[in-house]
Amino acid sequence: MKIGVIIPIINDRFINGLLDCIDKNSVLPESIIVIDNSKDDDKITIRKMRFRVEIYRPPTPLGVNASWNHGINELIKKDVDLVSVLNDDLLLENLFFEKMIRLASLHEEAGVFCPTTVKKPSMIHCGPMGSGICTGMHKREGWAWTIQKSVAKKIPPIPDLLKTFCGDDWYWHHCYKLGRPWMKMSNTLCYHFVGVSKDGIGLKNEKAILQNLL
Repeated sequence: MKIGVIIPIINDRFINGLLDCIDKNSVLPESIIVIDNSKDDDKITIRKMRFRVEIYRPPTPLGVNASWNHGINELIKKDVDLVSVLNDDLLLENLFFEKMIRLASLHEEAGVFCPTTVKKPSMIHCGPMGSGICTGMHKREGWAWTIQKSVAKKIPPIPDLLKTFCGDDWYWHHCYKLGRPWMKMSNTLCYHFVGVSKDGIGLKNEKAILQNLL
């Protein structure tokens, strides 16, 4: 199986740390698309690594959901089986993609796979490959999720009415409508720096819009 990666950049403070983690992985993604939403005078530069990065710089910065729409649309055209959507503020273990591909091949009934998020960067380690354990999830996690391309092709783009929030909820609901649940991977680890946005008003408004759209 082959995997492609989308990384929307909203805050470029952490992106090089994430790219370093990808560079150290035992299996490299087939394609990596970075969507650079930083300001004109602060566009990112990426040093040479073991992989090639496609950088998309929109005419005006995109929100998270529009970035996901663009990246997913581009990756489903490519020769990949899995589409991994990663926040720019993540650290990954060195077997992240190898384990993702292995578990996805063992659980073809699933739609989306999420790693286990640890509480400290020092807790990231590479445990044995093993068979891993995948369990059904009770709520979505939007900072690191990997969808089967065959499932992504059946889900409509996130509507423009959802500007910032609820894009992961959109995929969550459509996956379950298709009978393809989200699953948690016990032996695949990441660390997330920032966490949930504090813009509670925007989140509440877009949750209401989402309910009307579904």
